[in-house]
Amino acid sequence: MKTDSLMLAYYLAKNGFLVLRYDATDHVGESDGEILHTRLTTMEKDIISAADFLRTKFPELSIGLVATSLSARAALRAAVNDRRIRFVVGIASVVNLQATLKSVYKTDLVAGYECGKIRGTADILGFNICDDFLADATQNDFHTLEGTQRDLGRLAIPVTLFACERDPWVNLEDVKRISERDSKGLQQMIVLPSVFHNLYEDH
Repeated sequence: MKTDSLMLAYYLAKNGFLVLRYDATDHVGESDGEILHTRLTTMEKDIISAADFLRTKFPELSIGLVATSLSARAALRAAVNDRRIRFVVGIASVVNLQATLKSVYKTDLVAGYECGKIRGTADILGFNICDDFLADATQNDFHTLEGTQRDLGRLAIPVTLFACERDPWVNLEDVKRISERDSKGLQQMIVLPSVFHNLYEDH
């Protein structure tokens, strides 16, 4: 929710950035739609719509994204598809959705879905979401580390990923792998020591 990023938005604004916060469509908060129907492709479309709004209001501005957790995966895809985005910062970024879900639930939800195991609804990172979330993720290459690598390989803008040292949901080695893969020197990883996934609760 946009309330979760208030402290970060204040810090950025104090340092000269114009900040736009919003609640994603089909999510919790003040947005339209129900969390049951959330999709990563919808999150990506929301980001591009936000860029449309900013470019209309402030045509000379350079646009950057700061995203956390699962939304950071959508932010990378949005940057691939919208060249107006000039940098991406990911905080506690989910870079391997399949592995993250397996870490949380001790079972491979993605593999189960691909083998035809239909749950109807499932608890995904604390929210009750229908199976269409997994369908959308697998059909649009959001679910694997390799998919994240492919998106990063298509970007020619700076990408900084803040990884949490004690994150139980995101494997630090996965973040290192995708950060080391870049040959253009545009990607970097910064490890936040002794921090868990819920960054705003830790500090």
